[in-house]
Amino acid sequence: MNFEFKLTGVGLLGSGAFGAVNLTSAPANALTLLCMSLGSSPVPFKGGVLKAYPLLLGMPFLTDGTGSLLLSYFAPIDVPAHLELVVQMLIKDPGAVHGVALSTALKVVTP
Repeated sequence: MNFEFKLTGVGLLGSGAFGAVNLTSAPANALTLLCMSLGSSPVPFKGGVLKAYPLLLGMPFLTDGTGSLLLSYFAPIDVPAHLELVVQMLIKDPGAVHGVALSTALKVVTP
C-alpha cells in the first residue's frame, strides 16, 4: 500500500503551450478522477485533504498496467495571464482506509 501517489507536471500552461501531467505509483488499472479547481480551498476527504476544491472539472481515467497515467495537453491561445489552477487525482485503491486515495496536488499559475 502506497500512501503517496505522485502527480507531476512538465511544460507550461501559457497561451498555446504544450505540456503533460503524469501520475505514478498508483495501483495498476485503477479508476482515477482528475480534479481541477480555480485556486484552492482544501477540504477533508476520505482521510486526506482534497486541495483541488471547489471542483471546476472532474474527468475519469484509468491507470495503465504499471499504475501510471500520462495526460498531455495543449493550452488554448486565449488562456488568461495569472490564472491559478490546482490539479489533483482521486484514485480507487482497495488498500486505502476508505477505498480512495489522493495524489499529491499541483498548483499551476499561467504566465
